[in-house]
Amino acid sequence: MVCTVEDDASRLILVGGEFNHATEENNTMLMKKAIKLAFEKYSAEIREANTDKGSQFYANTCNKKGERGRCKFELFLEENKINHIPSRRNHPQTNGKKERWFRTYEENRGKFKSFEEFLKWYNDKINLGLSRKVGITPNEAVLHKLKPESLLGLFLKMVN
Repeated sequence: MVCTVEDDASRLILVGGEFNHATEENNTMLMKKAIKLAFEKYSAEIREANTDKGSQFYANTCNKKGERGRCKFELFLEENKINHIPSRRNHPQTNGKKERWFRTYEENRGKFKSFEEFLKWYNDKINLGLSRKVGITPNEAVLHKLKPESLLGLFLKMVN
């Protein structure tokens, strides 16, 4: 199983991993790493998380009163003030960018010795979904799409 945390605006994969099982613990661990990396590297905060409705992201059961519970991953997002946006069931278009990423993964992962090597290649390759006029990579796009306060934070880190 492969899981990644992808910036929606830039298509940058912040963190990811290949696991034997898709679990709440693995996804929570990746999200913790992504939160830390986003702040340390880009002076940015993760505000929203879009996932499918797999049980590792979304509690699919209800109690006797008919109230849907929340899984550990959902509780983690709530604790960190990250808005959880689950995709609609059986509607991959609502998570289309991620679906396209998985296609790229399946087509190219075997060309690389490690998952980290694949992620570096992916983040440094031109992505036509970002611009049809100018070749731009996710690593470049993330800097163009940062909020002004994040850019100011980066500048202040450089001068200190």
